[in-house]
Amino acid sequence: MIKKTLHIFLVLLILLVSSISYSQTLTKENDLTFPGVISDSDTTLYISPTQSGFAAEFELYTDPSKAITVTVEGGGTPSCEIVTGGSGFMDWIYGWVCEAQGTGITFSDFTFGGDLNSDGTGIADSIYGKLNIRIGGKADVPGGALTGEFHETLTLRVTGSGIDETISFMAKIRSASDLTITIAKGIEFPTTEQLSFSQNLIVTPTDPGAAAFNVVGDPYESLTESLPASVNLTNGSDIITLNSFTFGGGFNSLGNGTLDIDGNISGYIGATAIVPANPASGTYTGTITLTVVNN
Repeated sequence: MIKKTLHIFLVLLILLVSSISYSQTLTKENDLTFPGVISDSDTTLYISPTQSGFAAEFELYTDPSKAITVTVEGGGTPSCEIVTGGSGFMDWIYGWVCEAQGTGITFSDFTFGGDLNSDGTGIADSIYGKLNIRIGGKADVPGGALTGEFHETLTLRVTGSGIDETISFMAKIRSASDLTITIAKGIEFPTTEQLSFSQNLIVTPTDPGAAAFNVVGDPYESLTESLPASVNLTNGSDIITLNSFTFGGGFNSLGNGTLDIDGNISGYIGATAIVPANPASGTYTGTITLTVVNN
């Protein structure tokens, strides 16, 4: 008798599950957001669909196992959202110039991820009909673009058998040209002997030989500094490689820092020099490019 009752219960449970009806919804979780950039020189930024917090993200609920295709419509020149921190009159002037001349900033090359293939196709979950949509893209920022936040309204379109859903989202970036970087000194390594084996020389951000620089901008603005993975120092045809750059001063180990109440921050940079065996005697020099962006 117990087995019979349990069998009836399981049959009813299966019938209840199979009778669920699915509603179709498309919701936005996040806009496509590019990190802030200094526009003193031409810059191209890429956001991949896997970058959480930056990639646009959506949730689609539809019929289980439904095949869909996603496209992005729009792009081009974003509208101007001038942020100067000045008076209302100056904001109006900057806004008028921006609208009259354009910023030159463009968003393009949108890429797909999440539960989508790279061509924007995908299949909803076989049980719940859920599908995660993630969008990346490219922002081209010309040197000298106006300072402000710039937005472009885009349309995400989802199509398939019996489905044609659209939802608006934003591609946005903050561009600035008001940061000033001053280099006080470069990295200096101590004089070392010519050895028959390779050696590593290390200068930390707290050592006297560390590079020193200062950044001036808007008070309390958050910044991120970065350096190339490696740089070659040369002495004629001989090379010593610098890598493993480290940050200090007002910047943490990841290169993040915040301008103080007066809009200033000082930083220090250390590195590792890989000296080959039997190096030629002399002075080895090179140029390192320091990049600072506002977040």
